[in-house]
Amino acid sequence: MLVEILNKRGVMTIPVYETIGEAVADLKRKGYRDELLLSEVADCLVCETKGKAIFAEDFEVDELYCFEGEVYPGDETIVYAVSALSLEVKGVLINAFGKYLDPMRSAVAAKLHMYRERMVRPLKRVPALQPLSREHDYTLLFCLIIRLGLSRKIEPSRLNAYTQFFRHEYLEPHFRIEEEKIFPELGNEHPMVVRALKEHRQIENLLNRSMQHESEFVLLQSLLDGHIRFEERVLFQEMQLQLLPEALQRIAAVHREVEIRNEWKDPFWH
Repeated sequence: MLVEILNKRGVMTIPVYETIGEAVADLKRKGYRDELLLSEVADCLVCETKGKAIFAEDFEVDELYCFEGEVYPGDETIVYAVSALSLEVKGVLINAFGKYLDPMRSAVAAKLHMYRERMVRPLKRVPALQPLSREHDYTLLFCLIIRLGLSRKIEPSRLNAYTQFFRHEYLEPHFRIEEEKIFPELGNEHPMVVRALKEHRQIENLLNRSMQHESEFVLLQSLLDGHIRFEERVLFQEMQLQLLPEALQRIAAVHREVEIRNEWKDPFWH
């Protein structure tokens, strides 16, 4: 899942890649055809295609894509589009931050880290979308609670009861306001809205089951976590860049934050 992108002109564009393979294939179409690796014996990159060593002063990062792990969202894989024009090299480097890559000791690591830190950051959330962002925090907390319950071997029936409570009290109203009042402002045919709606249906289909197995709760929290991060880092970014002030005013007028008290009768997470 693509969550952020930087290009060297500082212009944010957001191709919605589903996989790292899609990103790599697209970069190859753009001319980044060389295969790059970190050297295991020297502080440089190695172009396997042309048999060249590329030192920190030789290369620039033209584009940078970050993907969160599907199982562990905190994990990160990075796809770099690298050019070293003096060496006639244009290629792709994947997941450069390995176990032994220390920015304090490696000039290559420091340069890659610099590009990572300079990545386009989320814009400050506009007031019209702030209530939705705060509600997203509640959902991320729910995911954390489910993970905690799984780690404590809480019975699936107790997890399911809390899940259905959260669904009816919060998640369904949240989805409804997004689908009826928020997404249409950007357009239901917009590819990012299409993706968000598809993910809503996937989550709802899972919730419609009587969940009884650990794997179902693992899948649920993974789907929700990934969906929220997509909306926050990609979809909401697009909305506040593209929507006119009057559209944001309409959103502010129709949406009031859902109050979550979390007063569940069986607080298994304590």
